Amino acid sequence: MVVTETWMGSGQSVTLAPESELFLGYMSYGPTLGRTGTNKAHLIKYSLGYDVDGQGVHISLMHGETNSLAITIDDASDNGDATITIDSNTNVKVGMSVTGTSIPLNTTVLTVNSATEIVLSQSPSLALADGAELTLTTNANHFTDFYHLVPDLYTGCTAEFYYTESSSIEATLRFTATVAGNDADAIYFAGNILDYPNLHSHEDSGVGTGKERGYIILQANGSTIPAPISLEERVTVTSFSAGGETVDGSAGVFNNVISTDDLIYEEGGGLVGKVWSSAANGTLVASRTEPTSSTTHLHFLSSSITTAGAASTVSHGTLTLTTNGSLTGILTAGDFVSIHANTPASATVLGKVISLSADGKTILLHQSGGSSASDTHEIYWGKDTTSASSDTKIYTVSPRVLSNNWIGLTNNVGIPQVEVETKQVNLALAGSRNYSYQYRGMETAGAASLDINLNHGSWLHYAFGSLSSVSLSHTDKTHVSAFKCVDAKDTNKHNTYAGFNTGADRDTSGHTANGKFHRVLKGTEALCPPLLPNTGAGLLTNPSTNDGVLLNGITYNFSERNDNKLPSFGLELLVQKGSALDGTGKSLMVDRNTYSENVFAQIYPGCVVSDMQLTANENEELKATLNLNVKRVFEAPAGYVGKCYDATNNDTSEFKNLLNFGQQTGRGTTVNSDLDQSFIDPFFFSNGTISLFGQEFLKVGSFTMSLQNTLTDKRYIGQYNRQIKDYVPGLRTYELTLQAMVTDRRIFDELRRLSPHRFTLGEGDDGSNAKIELLFTKSNGESIKLEFDDYMVSAATWPIQDDRGPVMVDFTIMPLRVGSLFATTHWVMQS
Repeated sequence: MVVTETWMGSGQSVTLAPESELFLGYMSYGPTLGRTGTNKAHLIKYSLGYDVDGQGVHISLMHGETNSLAITIDDASDNGDATITIDSNTNVKVGMSVTGTSIPLNTTVLTVNSATEIVLSQSPSLALADGAELTLTTNANHFTDFYHLVPDLYTGCTAEFYYTESSSIEATLRFTATVAGNDADAIYFAGNILDYPNLHSHEDSGVGTGKERGYIILQANGSTIPAPISLEERVTVTSFSAGGETVDGSAGVFNNVISTDDLIYEEGGGLVGKVWSSAANGTLVASRTEPTSSTTHLHFLSSSITTAGAASTVSHGTLTLTTNGSLTGILTAGDFVSIHANTPASATVLGKVISLSADGKTILLHQSGGSSASDTHEIYWGKDTTSASSDTKIYTVSPRVLSNNWIGLTNNVGIPQVEVETKQVNLALAGSRNYSYQYRGMETAGAASLDINLNHGSWLHYAFGSLSSVSLSHTDKTHVSAFKCVDAKDTNKHNTYAGFNTGADRDTSGHTANGKFHRVLKGTEALCPPLLPNTGAGLLTNPSTNDGVLLNGITYNFSERNDNKLPSFGLELLVQKGSALDGTGKSLMVDRNTYSENVFAQIYPGCVVSDMQLTANENEELKATLNLNVKRVFEAPAGYVGKCYDATNNDTSEFKNLLNFGQQTGRGTTVNSDLDQSFIDPFFFSNGTISLFGQEFLKVGSFTMSLQNTLTDKRYIGQYNRQIKDYVPGLRTYELTLQAMVTDRRIFDELRRLSPHRFTLGEGDDGSNAKIELLFTKSNGESIKLEFDDYMVSAATWPIQDDRGPVMVDFTIMPLRVGSLFATTHWVMQS
């Protein structure tokens, strides 16, 4: 313990961390085993994928490298002829975008006939002059260009594998598996590696059996939406430059700061490379060593790890290389491989690892440009550094999730407590009457709870389970990338995009909203969460008011869900010492002390509603109490940044900039604030109506609506982590309890009614068979409506009023099912 300052309640905050289906990119590399020397060495690894599918991925122009390539016309092309002759260039690949004089818009490389002849997808409008230059680019991006996963947060999630054996046939869901762990840039599974498919085949002509093309999507439960990457300054170094093998610093400067496999960036955001090892000098090594107090060099390239057993071969852009030594556990999915005859400093990139053979001596790689290896060439892990900065600082990505979401007008938040089973055993050993040994058993996340004054109706989604439809106002967009927003960076505010089911073109025009929302934070381009395949996103017209009247409100229509899942969301607890509460420095939000002495964070993924009560008493707000089943209690890693710090306008304690606190733009405190007070105000009892038996009940003093989902905790073989539990829903029940002054005996007639059937019989003139309707409104036009059908009055009491006042009758109604459920609101619901 270094400091004596006590944690205080003034430093505690809980925000919502939305969960969604999470697309991990097209054409993930894998499967391979994990890295030797790590706790994932025995697991099956896939690296994360790309934002476009197929031939648009060219790694020689990605991952920190320049994204363009110049080619020179070697012979004047006939006008209208798409086949052109160029100076020899082995780096030209099918699918590259082509620009230049007389080149039509959206032209790509259709075919590569040889190193000196290519075919374009469109013919030049005029003859191309001998010596003219064309520029080839790739518009593809990798998942890690926009997001980094919080390590091991996604353990226990369910992954869906989609793939196809033909480039002309769309990938389909083939099987699911439970996530056993994750890195910032990779995901792991347990089991038999032979059961897991290849997902990476980047040339259309190469897709087939054994060379499938596909992708992975995490199911929503527990899949917290990642935030855009945000860099943290880590070390001031002596020097580094593009094309080098090391980054140099003073002795000990990297110790307990940088680790092997860290992705290193320069100040401008350019990727420098991935750390292979460290040493007290610049001599490259074949083994991996974590930095120590004597370390002066980070190594991004290894020395020789083995040699080629034969010259490499290439088929449809996939390079096959046999080696003289096993590389299992040394090379893993997504690793770069470089080669040279005998000099690491002169090595060139050969490609990225797709998979290895069972003996580890045959490697499949995504070929980089036109690279190849000759027999006996030395093989090196990694590649030279790719970005150089004018200063001498290096950065890593801060772990964080999209947790800058306001929960609402909470009266109380109960966070889950960790319950750890302790086992004590005798071991049948003599020597003492005491137990001989004890160990830890299962770890269980306790229940969480929210007690809220409702200012929106979106909580109904989590209780009832399904979103039937959503209506909203938007501007149509056509996104090219699953990760990158089509619009330019907005440096003033956050923007929200509404999801649409579109098909492959991602054009939202003429399509229906799918209920998903994608946020783009101020100053970034990342769609959070990424777009799923065959979906697009249009720019949401943010709800607002004019003269107190709601404009561009969002209407959610809910319904009951009857399968074995309920929608989930996450919560984030952030605890800060007083010294970290006030200020605008990101360092105040980051704690890398061993025991988190200044800032502490936990994430509670997979929160589902086990039961809910809606209550309205006279002269009070409409209230909701939600009891939550929680998947796990996750301890945030060192360096974690709570409340998605950058998104709260760089203020460590400000809450008015959180999403949905009266605005969706993050501008809650600025001069041009978008905050609308009416969005924050709750629904009140006085603005509600309750319709019973076909008429509006005018004299209801209070009501309570209870919903019970009957959740049972479950654990399964293969969940891989003893902290994680699942659930199964059981019988769903509803109960309405009301206290009212009544003016006739109708309620007692209903108590004796024999038939439970209502609306399907047709509403009678006297209101018989009518649904129960609960309707709450705000003066600005926001509303919540619930209808219940097929109900019976199960109890009714008529007390003797000794005070001679009005008779208040208590009665209970038991519905079997619901009718319409909707909420018109300003609230953007991401989970």
